[in-house]
Amino acid sequence: MAELPLKTDKDGILKPFAFRLWNEPMVIYRDGNNVPVCVTDVCPHRSAPLSMGTVEGGELKCFYHGWSFGEKGECTDIPTQRAVTNENPKANAKVRQRVSDCQRRHAVVEHEGLVWVWKGELLSADPSLLPSKRQGDMETQPIDTVLDYNVDYSYIIENNLDSPHLFYLHDGSVPPIESIGMMAKNLPDLRLRAFKDDCGFGHMGR
Repeated sequence: MAELPLKTDKDGILKPFAFRLWNEPMVIYRDGNNVPVCVTDVCPHRSAPLSMGTVEGGELKCFYHGWSFGEKGECTDIPTQRAVTNENPKANAKVRQRVSDCQRRHAVVEHEGLVWVWKGELLSADPSLLPSKRQGDMETQPIDTVLDYNVDYSYIIENNLDSPHLFYLHDGSVPPIESIGMMAKNLPDLRLRAFKDDCGFGHMGR
């Protein structure tokens, strides 16, 4: 995503950003220091989607019982604890710590205008391995993607190497290809240039 969207409801209250990564529901919000925080989109209390809550003062508040989560996804408030007479601050803090330990947190960092989330172990995340934008007349962002096709690998390699067929077999029939001008009528004006970025060698059409 180019930047972390800031959505508000009809009353102007900030909303968190929900998405899925490898079929796991996740939610991102900004804490009080404007730093992105990413946790599994499930409240440890009653499994309600945290993304249905609101962000108030840098804390993500669950819509179900008002439990709040702040920096690094740690539980900061359980309203019903404050409603009990003879409140025990130490005991309450211990309960909040237990809740925090149950919350699945994910490493997240902003890098060159993008928000990156690491699905693996929190401490194994290495921001130095993130790719950088290719600078020049057309900035591009390298993306490493895995696609699973139900055919032999040789067909995929041949198809990817055979870019000229886009102008004839798919001419105007695939909206994304048409949107970047990969149509037969534009073939005389096409220019390809090789380049190398963090992902390796490639070619750029213009």
